[in-house]
Amino acid sequence: VSLGVATAPATPPTMRRGMLVTSNFFSVLGIVPSLGRTFLPEKGEGSGQDRVAVLGNDFWKSQYRGDSSVLGKTIRLNGVEFTIIGVAPESFPGVERFFPNSVFVPLSIWGIAISRLRARFRASSRLATFAHAMIRTRLTTAISIVTSASRTGRNPT
Repeated sequence: VSLGVATAPATPPTMRRGMLVTSNFFSVLGIVPSLGRTFLPEKGEGSGQDRVAVLGNDFWKSQYRGDSSVLGKTIRLNGVEFTIIGVAPESFPGVERFFPNSVFVPLSIWGIAISRLRARFRASSRLATFAHAMIRTRLTTAISIVTSASRTGRNPT
């Protein structure tokens, strides 16, 4: 899944590859994080209540310089803040070896992230419609002025 990822509040998001996983994804595969922990189904982290994320190892090294104090910090995914709880081991880039994931989030949280993205799109769409109407109105006015001026022989400026 492509996600808009921002590592700090003032940082513009960049598109990154993420993976939506079940709360027991890492335990079923026998994956032990290199730092922190993975999702805890018994704490409801698979239910979408907690916005938690596990970073991919390459992403952690490139964006956080392998800093172990990353645990507990927030990361924005599609404009929604998530708490970083762990880092995947270097040996596990995800299920597709040649397409490493930057972040892993609970599958159940997807509804929250996508609804936030839809709301932004709707707002942008309304703004674009308003801007289009404003431009059309101004062009119509400008054409009327030029047409009127050309009929009377006056300079419209």
